[in-house]
Amino acid sequence: MTKAAIPATLYRTPGDDQGTLGLLVVADFRCWVLELPDRANRPNRSRIPAGVYDLTLIRARRAFSGFHDLYWIHDVPGRSGILAHPGTFAGDVELGLRSDSWGCLLPGMNHGTLDGQRAVFNSRTAVRWFHEVMQRRPGRLTIREVDHV
Repeated sequence: MTKAAIPATLYRTPGDDQGTLGLLVVADFRCWVLELPDRANRPNRSRIPAGVYDLTLIRARRAFSGFHDLYWIHDVPGRSGILAHPGTFAGDVELGLRSDSWGCLLPGMNHGTLDGQRAVFNSRTAVRWFHEVMQRRPGRLTIREVDHV
């Protein structure tokens, strides 16, 4: 018997060159998410399009800040390897900004600026809590565009 997918919603702002901030909601859990800026879905340079995506916990070959088990976002049009993993920055590297993302979601418990650039903080904690609330089960992520969070 397959367990039902756990629903998750990412409310995402328009963003700018420093990245796109959003609020991830799963049941009573909330955390911030930083993504790359909108660059017309260019692989490795853009956030993923708004829509509905399946999530599966996978075992990554490479550890991300100590995590091998990460959620994979399925079937992103024109993209592959999109994960939710720890990180701090998601700026446009072509403009000289820092980024820990090549199109992935970076959860964080807090957000602000670090050295003048938008950032999320306590990312490893946010990933651990996300895994716990998802019960390591499959999920269904809905990404919605909003004016502010």
